[in-house]
Amino acid sequence: MKPDAYAEAPVPSAALLGAGFITARSTASCVFYALAAKCLGHDYTGNLLVLFGVASILVAAPFVLVQRNFRRLLAYSSIDHAGIMVAAIGFGGKLGALGAVLHMLFHAWQSP
Repeated sequence: MKPDAYAEAPVPSAALLGAGFITARSTASCVFYALAAKCLGHDYTGNLLVLFGVASILVAAPFVLVQRNFRRLLAYSSIDHAGIMVAAIGFGGKLGALGAVLHMLFHAWQSP
């Protein structure tokens, strides 16, 4: 589980978890959307990504509010931000993709 990995990892590894893996996962979501949209259609794939993104936000947000350990707080915040990126990809269009890529870049840039 990601919050446990953040809490136990050394600081450089935790920074890699925050910046690198979220960016890689969001890029993989973009590739999934591009490939699945060709096979299944844009509506189905977009709705699936919106569902997963909003579910990720709804699961992570309550843990962010009650967390006292700083590293676990960063882990749940990263899960929340990944949900925002996936939901933006799912909403589709040029602005959704641009928003997801900008959010991905700024999240990777400002991670600890």
